[in-house]
Amino acid sequence: NRENKIKNGSISALEDNENFKFDDFELKELYDKIIKFGIAFCYNHCDVNYDINYGIHFKRREMPKTVYFDDVFIYLITRPRRFGKSLNLRMIKEFFEKPNDENNDGIETFDGLEVSKNRKNMREFHKYPVITLNFKKDNLEDYESNISFLKTEISNLFKYHRKDIDFNKLDSNEQRKWSLIEDEVKDGRLLEGSIKFLMECLNKFYKRKCIVLIDEYDNILTNCFNENYYENLKQLFKFMFSSIFKTNDYLHFGIVTGCLSLSFKSLFSGPNNFNDCSIYRDSDFSDCYGFTEEELNKLLINFNISDIDKINIKKKYDGYSCGTDNNDGIIKNLYNPYSIMRFLYENKNEKGNYKLESYWINSGSDVIIRNILKRYNYVFEINFLSVLYGIPNSVEINKDLNLNDYKNFKKSDLWTLLLFSGYITIIDQEEYKEIISNMDKRICANKMNYVKVPNEEVLENFSKLLESTIGSLLSKENNVIIESYINDFIEGIFEKDIKKINDNLNNYLMIFSSYHLFEHSNTYENVYQVLLMQLFILWKVRGLTAEEDSGLGRYDFGFPNKKKNNEYILIEIKVYKTDKKENDKKNKDEIENYLHKECINAIKQIEEKKYESKPKMNELK
Repeated sequence: NRENKIKNGSISALEDNENFKFDDFELKELYDKIIKFGIAFCYNHCDVNYDINYGIHFKRREMPKTVYFDDVFIYLITRPRRFGKSLNLRMIKEFFEKPNDENNDGIETFDGLEVSKNRKNMREFHKYPVITLNFKKDNLEDYESNISFLKTEISNLFKYHRKDIDFNKLDSNEQRKWSLIEDEVKDGRLLEGSIKFLMECLNKFYKRKCIVLIDEYDNILTNCFNENYYENLKQLFKFMFSSIFKTNDYLHFGIVTGCLSLSFKSLFSGPNNFNDCSIYRDSDFSDCYGFTEEELNKLLINFNISDIDKINIKKKYDGYSCGTDNNDGIIKNLYNPYSIMRFLYENKNEKGNYKLESYWINSGSDVIIRNILKRYNYVFEINFLSVLYGIPNSVEINKDLNLNDYKNFKKSDLWTLLLFSGYITIIDQEEYKEIISNMDKRICANKMNYVKVPNEEVLENFSKLLESTIGSLLSKENNVIIESYINDFIEGIFEKDIKKINDNLNNYLMIFSSYHLFEHSNTYENVYQVLLMQLFILWKVRGLTAEEDSGLGRYDFGFPNKKKNNEYILIEIKVYKTDKKENDKKNKDEIENYLHKECINAIKQIEEKKYESKPKMNELK
């Protein structure tokens, strides 16, 4: 029965802690531990996780303990989308919120977890009024629809907490104000101080300060970033957040989650004891978001997934890291929990032949990223495109970036946006050196940050982002035509058809209106590297590598020939350099002769530097 399960579970939970102490008194007997410590471990009770994780029970760590016993009033926790932010907020709510239903106190949710093993932690269990808000809402078309959404969310919040108070004991002004907010009256100014007013009312009856949890705080702001009503909406949020988090005597602590910290910094500056916890730097919760390698292995073992399949799963979904300011350095191999859970759910009845779909998508912050890509013509930058080929890059990360400074964003700020949005992740110097053997030592000395695309799932979405950005530079008609030119150009490479290659490449350049951006480049070979990188990404050439170490150097591009088994294509770019005046004096035959010589030089370089060494190791010719 349940009582025996609790007793047996309690013993099981404590067996691993032989030196357990209670008030500095070492407990020897297992049953003494149960009575004096008060733990009750009941299996299969975890409603916080159950519905979100598709029926898979999973325990989180000591996040409630860390939150409460730090001397911090406000946490801003930013992670890419689908990283478990909402789930962890629900856990905080379940731990601290005083239940309305005395017959269902939810105590079994935390029994046996780390947080419940400390008596000091459990003194705070179910003691506080907790206010939760979620600002995630896509497809709000105008200012009025945004205001209407906020009114409804806050109205529902007041309805939820009405049972926590004795409404009749509020004074007449408070009753009137409460009713106006609950009834969603037209006066939008009520929204600005509504949460602080709710905290004041709850404090009267609880005699305790409130905990405020705000999820997806930046969703609305980033979605309307380009709209003419953005400033008005930002002002509303600014007043609301300031009333909640600055000089508020009714605030115990607050947690705000989102994707981009720069939106939060644009709302107000300098709140006391504000702790910014991001995927770039987070010494408090670095392993509380995303599954660690150990946790993933436990999950996969439970589903009897073979070691070979594990490799493919990790290749698809692995790769995120989180920086810290403590001795842990960078926490590596963090998995997007949403993608892992969706994979397990979609394949729960499979016995091998698992479907490795892409579940991750980042939509809200894309608006800002797309603007920066276009503003600085990043789709023509070799360093940017190289990241899509698995080549890590050394970049500057501006952790103090502020949305108010958007018009003055520097070109390098794109990397900060990509990092916080989940398109790239940080790596340490050692991993960078493993991939880039001839790294410029000056880069290390300058304390740059090293980044890469985390996994195949994100790479697919990143490629789509690039594709749509390039497509926006062309007319709809040209988009269709260019697709055929790219297709025939790549087919010409597979077929070794020189005429087909030349004709389609020239046709592509004639129609691609943005090619003029290349004309003034000082690095001629890089121009064509960028061009081919774009073409190969758009056509999704399989097995493609760029700037790969092989033999005595690095080749420009390499990929298997899909039309001939065991054959590998190596491409080395050479450019005939001349100025326009000199070129006008030469006839077509002279130019072709120069180009032919450069082709011979490229082939010699491939042979002399033995670029074929690595493909040959994989039995390719």
